[in-house]
Amino acid sequence: MPTVLPSSATCEEQPTSGSQSRQRGAKRRHVMVIRGVAASVKAAIPAIGSTVTIGGVSCKVVSTDYQPDRNGASATLTINGSKAKGDSADEEVTWEVEMAQIEKSIVSHPKYAAYADAVQAWRDDPSTDTSGYASDALECIDKLKRGVESYIVFAPVIRKTTVTDDSVTVGAGLGKIVSTAPTPSGVTVSGSWVWLKTRDSVSVDGDNLARRVEEWTGADEWDEDLYGGEDA
Repeated sequence: MPTVLPSSATCEEQPTSGSQSRQRGAKRRHVMVIRGVAASVKAAIPAIGSTVTIGGVSCKVVSTDYQPDRNGASATLTINGSKAKGDSADEEVTWEVEMAQIEKSIVSHPKYAAYADAVQAWRDDPSTDTSGYASDALECIDKLKRGVESYIVFAPVIRKTTVTDDSVTVGAGLGKIVSTAPTPSGVTVSGSWVWLKTRDSVSVDGDNLARRVEEWTGADEWDEDLYGGEDA
């Protein structure tokens, strides 16, 4: 049960209690101010992590500030709390879309892939007679002779970061092909892609605020036998 802090002639909650503050990536803060006789105010200091009710909202105590007056007879206590988990959670979503760089073997390039066996035969035995090779196969071999072993391609990665104090379940659809990947409003990924959910992770801070990161990676194709379809 939430702690009910003292309210008496010697220790009273002030009219300034109940203020709220909010910053990106953090829980909404609720503030309680108590003032009165120093001994009574000091006795009202709650433990960090305990539950108090501030402005009708159940909160976990994040910090306290006890300030005695100069005469020492009276004091002011400020209590900062964050909403307890599951109480009308504030949720923030941040999107990132990037084209990730991927390095592939030069032999896998669409221009040379049809000649992969012939090129491999030459690599196994550089003395192989290549006079009958197609021009594209010879071009690939020439690049390999000059040390060009790979080329780069780019694939889209969509990253969704959700910050919430609600309960979170992770892993749904991970490693599965999805029919469409979620995208932020106003952003379109150029090209035609098959999407695979490739990340779903959660970190939880000291305020019990969860930060969930989900990623979807686009490719020309994903093997249906290996990655199946999206979870229901």
